[in-house]
Amino acid sequence: MSQASGSAGNVRRAFHLTALMQDVGDTMLTLAGGAVSAGLGRAAMELLSALIERQEPGGEVNASQAELRSRLGLSRNSANTAMSPLGSRNLVLRPKDRTYRTYYLHPYVASYASQEELEEAIEDAAEHMEAGELPEITAPLYETAPPKRQSQPLRAVRAAG
Repeated sequence: MSQASGSAGNVRRAFHLTALMQDVGDTMLTLAGGAVSAGLGRAAMELLSALIERQEPGGEVNASQAELRSRLGLSRNSANTAMSPLGSRNLVLRPKDRTYRTYYLHPYVASYASQEELEEAIEDAAEHMEAGELPEITAPLYETAPPKRQSQPLRAVRAAG
């Protein structure tokens, strides 16, 4: 592959990553506004946030589901339900050997200790995805745009008593 075509590929991947991060940012902003976006429920977004908070640089998370459940106040069933779309969308990855207490955040979601580590991880992830060794993050495909959150006017409530 020529250096020019390699650069074009990197630009396309960078554009894809920028668009993906914009989508993730929009999802987080929408969640902060109280809506559920991109097919991830509130519990799934809270679980993803807890995983992001507990990660080591590079995206490894060493925590049992019981610890995560307890931290978020979720039942076992709710935690399983919340983890399901995170796994099916490839935001959270489990090792092939299913090591107890180990989750990995997709390299596009993980944090890194330095800008250089981030750039190297993104480049490696793109190569692994191209080779079929790492799944791409998926998002639901909508035939029509999901509904926008309707603003609700504030209203007065009576004091108890």
